[in-house]
Order: sequence, then structure tokens, then C-alpha cells
Amino acid sequence: MIFARVLGGQGIIERIRRLRKKPTEAYGLAVLAVVLAILLRLAVGSYVSESVTFTTFFIAIIIAAFVGGFWPGMVAVVLSAVSGWYLFLPPAFSFALKQPDAFALLLFVIVATIAVALVSGLVGTILIHEERQRFLIGELQHRSQNLFAVIQAIASRSLVEGQPLSKIEETLNGRLMALAHTQYHAGEQCVGRSATQRNHLARVERLRGPSQRQGMQHFR
Repeated sequence: MIFARVLGGQGIIERIRRLRKKPTEAYGLAVLAVVLAILLRLAVGSYVSESVTFTTFFIAIIIAAFVGGFWPGMVAVVLSAVSGWYLFLPPAFSFALKQPDAFALLLFVIVATIAVALVSGLVGTILIHEERQRFLIGELQHRSQNLFAVIQAIASRSLVEGQPLSKIEETLNGRLMALAHTQYHAGEQCVGRSATQRNHLARVERLRGPSQRQGMQHFR
């Protein structure tokens, strides 16, 4: 996911994850974004027509949904709709509403809700993906450390003083192959044997010599 890589590279994903674990800050950000949208709309009010009443609020809603998630985004939608209705829809500073303005307000709420669902869903998917990657990397590191420890123990047991190098090599290869078979069968029980796994095992069996088979039997 290119979007996830860009955000992850900038550290934004980790900041969003931390913020979403603090609901007070997430909802506070939504409120702050709407307040800034109101101030921006007041600042440009004389330069824009009434047809763009809710334009600045969309920025606040997207920010709230992007950073805080679905519910902070919906809080921003509600606050934006109410404040835009009261402050900017004619007559100003009143909740009286004409039919065209009511339709515009309803359309804004619908479109803003869809935007919140899409943005929060996209970011939520990225967060889940990143969390799974972190878990898998940690699990891989843990299993790799265990595997290296086992290999080290096998090697230390195989290097017996006084034995010829060929005998040490035969014993070590046999024990490593036994370890490989054990790992293979353990994985097979979890996910089932695939055609690729069977072909790989067959190639290993063809490459392994008779002396290695004997060494593996000795280890067993």
C-alpha cells in the first residue's frame, strides 16, 4: 500500500495511533478544527457567495475523520452543520430555514457523512495493516532467535573432540535435516501440505545423500 508507506515513513501513522487511544484529544481536535473552519469562513465571507457556505467545514471534517476516526469525524459533521446553519444560512444568527437552504444543509450532512466513513475507513485499514505487520515482524524475530539457539545447540553437540571431520559433517547434516523435517511437519499441521511444499521436500530428499539419511536416523 503506497499510501501506508508514505504515511508510515513520515511517522504520521504512529501519531494517529497514539491519538486515537486518547478520545479526549481526538474529540478536542474535532472541535478545534470546526472552530478554525468557522473563523476561516468568517474571514473569507465577503469574497465568496452563499453557495460555498460549507466549503471550509469540509476541511475540518476530513481532518477530524483522518486523525480521530469515525466518531470524532461525525462530531465535526454535527458541529459544522449546526454552526453553518446558524451563522451563514440566511437569515443569519437564526435557525429559521427556507426550503432551498434546508436541502443544501441536508445534502451537506449526507456528503460529509460519506466522506467521514471513507476517510476513517481508509485510515483504519492502514492502521490494522501496520499493526499486523508489526506483530508478524516481532513473531518472526522471536522464532528466528529460537531457531538459531537450536542450531547452535545442535552444532555444539555435533562437534565432538577426537572425531574425524567427515563424521562431524555427517552427524551435523543429519541433525540439521531432522530439524528441517520437524519444522516442516509442524507447519504442515497448521496450514496443510501444499503442492509447493511437497515438491520442495522431494528435492531435498534427492539432494541428501545416504550418509545424511543415516545421520538423521541416528539423531532421531
